[in-house]
Amino acid sequence: MRLVARLSDNNSSNFPDDSGGPVFAVRRTSDTRYVTEISAGLVFEQQVSDPVRVTVESILYRHREVFSSRGVAPGVRSAFGIPVNSSESLYERGEVQASANLTVTRNLELVAGGAVLRENGASDSRLITGGAPTDSRFSLRRTTRSGFAEARWQVVPDWSLQAGMRADSPDGFSTQTNMSVGSIYTLRPWGTEWRKELG
Repeated sequence: MRLVARLSDNNSSNFPDDSGGPVFAVRRTSDTRYVTEISAGLVFEQQVSDPVRVTVESILYRHREVFSSRGVAPGVRSAFGIPVNSSESLYERGEVQASANLTVTRNLELVAGGAVLRENGASDSRLITGGAPTDSRFSLRRTTRSGFAEARWQVVPDWSLQAGMRADSPDGFSTQTNMSVGSIYTLRPWGTEWRKELG
């Protein structure tokens, strides 16, 4: 069992795009952006028997961003400039995936599994034009269910062929199926892999 966690905190400021930068900007107030990201993952692996290994993964992710801009003054490139604007967005994602790895022979390996992905996001923004604020909001909730299978055949010690298929079924859309085939050649003694995939 493995547990991985990551926390990122970023606070930045800079002159707006198209403002003229630190030399030519008329408005001397910088844009500000505050971003936090949190992710955590738990992976469990179990060798059920000699040919079968089971893996279960769970991943959580959260992204929050707060942005504020005093806008850009009217100038040569634009007679209107860019109005005062701000936004706050939040995106959360949780995914659970389970797969089984079957060693059929010494040279043939099969993998099959499924996953459920849940996403939740919202963004609130504001423009201030002529002293009057205009607010807008976007939000999304979506669940995607997936199934996949893959086969890998070790033709010779340094060369293998693989084929895979994945089907994704997101809420509100038809199921999308993707197939791929590929070849992997390992250059020894460096262990460098050459890959060619179609699909």
